[in-house]
Amino acid sequence: MANVDQERIWELAERACEGSLTADERSVLEGLLASCPEARRTFLHYLHLHGELYWQLGGVPSKAGLTRDASPRPTKESVAPIPHKFRSRLPLVAGVVTVGLILIGLGGWATNLFPWRKSEDGGPAVIARVLDRWQLSAQADSLAGSQRTVELPVDLRPGSVLRLSEEVVRFSLGSAVTGVLEGPAVLALEGADHLRLDRGVLTVAVGEDKVAGIRIGTPLGEVADLGTRFGVWTEGSALEVHVFDGLVRFRPREGLHLGGGHDIFPRERRIAAGEALRLVKLGAKVSLEGGKAQPGRFLHPNGGAAGVARWRQAILPEPSLAHLWSFEGWDRRVKLRDARGPLHLSEVVMFGGGGESGPDYFLQGADPSSRAVMVSRGNEFGNSRGVAFQTGEVFSPGEALTLEAIVRFDRPSSPSLEDLCVLIGTRQDARRCGFLLLADGFGQLGVTFDADLPWLELPLRMISGQWYFLAVVYRLEVRNGQAGTRVDAYCASLGDVSSGLTSIVKSAWTPGWIPAGHLGVGKGFEKNGAHAYPWAGAMDEIAIFHQALSEAEIARHFSALVGQVAGP
Repeated sequence: MANVDQERIWELAERACEGSLTADERSVLEGLLASCPEARRTFLHYLHLHGELYWQLGGVPSKAGLTRDASPRPTKESVAPIPHKFRSRLPLVAGVVTVGLILIGLGGWATNLFPWRKSEDGGPAVIARVLDRWQLSAQADSLAGSQRTVELPVDLRPGSVLRLSEEVVRFSLGSAVTGVLEGPAVLALEGADHLRLDRGVLTVAVGEDKVAGIRIGTPLGEVADLGTRFGVWTEGSALEVHVFDGLVRFRPREGLHLGGGHDIFPRERRIAAGEALRLVKLGAKVSLEGGKAQPGRFLHPNGGAAGVARWRQAILPEPSLAHLWSFEGWDRRVKLRDARGPLHLSEVVMFGGGGESGPDYFLQGADPSSRAVMVSRGNEFGNSRGVAFQTGEVFSPGEALTLEAIVRFDRPSSPSLEDLCVLIGTRQDARRCGFLLLADGFGQLGVTFDADLPWLELPLRMISGQWYFLAVVYRLEVRNGQAGTRVDAYCASLGDVSSGLTSIVKSAWTPGWIPAGHLGVGKGFEKNGAHAYPWAGAMDEIAIFHQALSEAEIARHFSALVGQVAGP
């Protein structure tokens, strides 16, 4: 077992023994201990030695001058076998080791040190593996901290607990079960066929060769697969089970009673493909309702490469990232949040009315690792009918910015060159607009910053129903005393990534500059400031950088998206 950072483990073990381990240090330590048996042996040896010395000195280190700086630290010589006179005291040492484990709060991991089955390396049996990890927002979390020191895949053993904040992990449970866990979540692996979901969103796909069903315990009952693909969401006193293929059995927790009467909850309920079950516990009673399964609420476990997630991972660490709308999450409020800045979104209705419906919040994105949203656009009078999004705070551009987007264009039922479909827009007055990216009814892209002048056409007509990666760079530039915008644009069809990233515009200039104002996402503004021009299609990811990215930087982001390079 190579490259075990003994010094780091000893330092963290020392802090654990002193009770001064921070939350971040605890996450790092958990990651180190999960990485290999040698790391765990080094850690346990430190606790063993610390307990021996502490006991020999009467349990009061200060009496012997063992200050923090002088705490015992193993050396290469100290790894020698324990002298015989100490062996009779091993029970006490074992107690000290247990106290050390409690101090650092390893919880379920402690069970992994003493499993009921052993693997070939003498450690506990591996029952699952984390295959992929990706963040949903710019927020840090404990697993991200531990993953900095652990390469994927990560082995999981009986008693392992996954605690996620705003991120997702994809894992395998044996050879026939694949799962996706979306945070905030807490999932405990109680055995090879038994999980416990205390909080979060879990999607499970069970292969045909799986004989014994997998069981998932929740605060309101147990879900068991009968050869299927399904999703489970639980939060507090609520639970939802959605079945996409096959059949699922649900058994409620003992003692639950249905609301509206005194009937005991049915002992067992079966949920077929296409069906969903929702439970909400209110006091001693439970409300129960059925419905249709909603696949769009769940990320697909067997979706292959998580390209959109890799793209997000690649851009999140960059200081120039100012705003990110990833449209992820279980509820609308979370989906409309700016993951990087203060420009959170809310629904707005076009000045001509809402049209036939509202936005669709739960579409699969450009790949199964991501979700998308679709604003509403009326079949008739589409420029003035629909429901889209707008920021509550004012957007203030600098002298340069970059827009990157993963979007799909869906041609209107009766397309026209007069149609305006705005992806990102703002307006200061009747003339000064900032339509950073728009399309006509046939998918012809363009930008405009002066309502009295024709837009600058970008040489790309989007194919209806196809996903694209688009990047546009804007620079404020004065020519002949007139303020204008210099535009560079790049595109790639995600339906055929072999064609790569293409530069479609270089240093094109158009009058006007992006005005400050409320930002429309999936819409623009009429001359009087009214909401108008909803986007026709779906939006997966939209990012704004507060500087002009270079072609090399944009190419690196695209490479992360299509898997040509690994994200950070």
